[in-house]
Amino acid sequence: MKINMTGWHKYMALPAFLLFAVFFLLPFARGVGLSLTDWNGFSTPTYIGFSNFISFFSDERALRDVRTTVLFALA
Repeated sequence: MKINMTGWHKYMALPAFLLFAVFFLLPFARGVGLSLTDWNGFSTPTYIGFSNFISFFSDERALRDVRTTVLFALA
């Protein structure tokens, strides 16, 4: 059975999409953007690219903590 999405029916999903965009997509995009900057919350953010990720994944303690978190999540 094929559902015909013509007329006002296609607008019924619009409120759900707007809520999804406001409460998930926009904060996610903002978080990704901020993760690429060096910002302390007060000064102007400075773009540093993937430097935050490189320093995180090269830190042995951080990798151990991620491994422990995954083990707790799976157990």
